[in-house]
Amino acid sequence: MPPKPITIDCLIVGGGIAGCACAVHLARHGLQVVVLERPPTRPQCFGESLAPAARPLVHELGLDLDREHSICPGNLAAWGSDALYHHDFLATPYGHGWHLNRPHFEQQLRQRGLGLGVTFSSVSISYLERQSERWIMGVGEQLFQTRWLIEATGRARWLARRLGIQTQIDGPKQLGLVAMLEPQAQPWPDQRSLVEAVADGWWYVARVPQAQMASIFIGHPTATQRQKLVHAEGWWQALKCSTWAKQWLDQHQLCAQPYWVDASSSRLDRCYGNGWLAIGDAAMSYDPLAAHGITVGLTSARDAAQCLIAANQGSIAALHGYGHQIEQAWQAYRQLRQQIYAQEQRWPDRPFWQPR
Repeated sequence: MPPKPITIDCLIVGGGIAGCACAVHLARHGLQVVVLERPPTRPQCFGESLAPAARPLVHELGLDLDREHSICPGNLAAWGSDALYHHDFLATPYGHGWHLNRPHFEQQLRQRGLGLGVTFSSVSISYLERQSERWIMGVGEQLFQTRWLIEATGRARWLARRLGIQTQIDGPKQLGLVAMLEPQAQPWPDQRSLVEAVADGWWYVARVPQAQMASIFIGHPTATQRQKLVHAEGWWQALKCSTWAKQWLDQHQLCAQPYWVDASSSRLDRCYGNGWLAIGDAAMSYDPLAAHGITVGLTSARDAAQCLIAANQGSIAALHGYGHQIEQAWQAYRQLRQQIYAQEQRWPDRPFWQPR
């Protein structure tokens, strides 16, 4: 005899930043939430920059970023010329941004959820079926039924693919080469982040907590280049093509082998449907140049929670309203991305810059 389904209000597939933040918002309003999380496949997820505009979002979640995280007073950019341009965050209404200790930030969100009664499980979905306005799911040996599913599996978009939702790539495909470094002597003193355009792409470098340096090289490499650049010799050789990034990282050593990640702009062809919606990178993935990945995740998590609460209260327009918010954010991002890349005209014949 099959087990009787356990009734919950919402099941979130994906235990990253967006998934955990959405669970916190829902649990604060009394909803019973289960989060299915997947053990990390890498030592640390990339993405540690939190913009000043995220301050209200962090406050809403009840988090304290004064400990374990470091401030980011601004950005330096060599874009359009070799000269460095300084964007001072302290001149903004929200003050400084942050360089996050990413594992600690995710743990803060998880602990906040646990304190509100959220259930976390690392068991995968073995069965999924839509039945009369409810989802029936097999999770390990348990059976759940819920009105709402939330897709929060990031760029992998596992749940969306299971539901037959397509991913749209917007603009040229590109990859990011992620590397973490540690100082050989004194830590790098500048707490600002650096963005530098080069002939074959661009570099991002920032000092993160524990005095490490996070870097990512964004490019459009060939298969041969991909294999070469994940090795230390090839990585350092690529870094030498920069002017500023190599100065920031010269007195450092790689903590582990660099690895490639998808860095293209993409989104689902629809971010909601009957009994489900997508948040964070699953809904829409920005070019890292926008430096708003975590902020977008937190914003969509809050908006999705508000949408589900309104729908539970009888609003028939809630899902459409959420979709409209995602569409507006996406169009604003596309316009900003085009404006930023248009400012760099030094290498019009190089493959990376040609389709932009």
